[in-house]
Amino acid sequence: MINICYNSLSSYIGTLAEAIRTPHEIYQKMGVKAQDTYTQVSGNVLQSEAEFYTTVRAKCVPPKGANFLHTLKEEGVEYVEVRLLDVNPYLPLGIDEPQIHFLDAFLLYCLLIDSPEHHGELCDNVGLNVKAVVDSGHITSTMLRDISAKRSLKEWGNEILDGVMIVARWLDRTNGGDNYASSVAAQSAKLADTSKVPSVAMIDDMRAGDIPFYRFALDQSLIHQADFQAQPLSNIERQHFQEVYNVSMLEHAELEASPKLAFDDYLRHILAAYESL
Repeated sequence: MINICYNSLSSYIGTLAEAIRTPHEIYQKMGVKAQDTYTQVSGNVLQSEAEFYTTVRAKCVPPKGANFLHTLKEEGVEYVEVRLLDVNPYLPLGIDEPQIHFLDAFLLYCLLIDSPEHHGELCDNVGLNVKAVVDSGHITSTMLRDISAKRSLKEWGNEILDGVMIVARWLDRTNGGDNYASSVAAQSAKLADTSKVPSVAMIDDMRAGDIPFYRFALDQSLIHQADFQAQPLSNIERQHFQEVYNVSMLEHAELEASPKLAFDDYLRHILAAYESL
């Protein structure tokens, strides 16, 4: 089990480095090499920090060749990667402006509110709550664990959205208009009427059309394809992307021509960098 601690940047980095350095029984039995061909980078719990697939990750952009966790430790968090979001299959880009406004307000709310220190029981509750929402999030009476108490998804969700609305109204006063408040109201409406939730709408559409998920996904993809094809790139945009392509290919050629370590030596160097963390 991976137990990455978010209580501080140092604990986050330290527990990630520990997972990268800790052997995993099954992966160890698989072996790293088979007939001089690498089957995996290591036999450890995580092969690198990039393999830590979770809801939120602290991120930075390390210099070329630098160890990510060392850069994160020395330079700090450059941005936060929110990974628990699914694309909306009804939208050509998977997301739209109101959803972005809501995310702005919600993430700022998360930054401003108090955050309890995570301990074993709280971490377990978070995992159980995520599973409960994934399995039964369309049922607003679903009970969630709030440390030692239980609360319905609807009750807790409305309480959080009330807090987000305060932030949204402040953003609207700062920027003008009501984009942020209306975006939060749209999310509140989903707690009142779950038919507005995209996953519920998807299931309703699949039942109405008597189609499986892959057919629904393909149909939506074809709709979005037609939408994009109706908006062709301008000559200036095409020229820009051609220039980006040309620069990328030039950099690729230079990289391929540069001296390189043997892969075995390169891999030892990469894994050794985690020891000091």
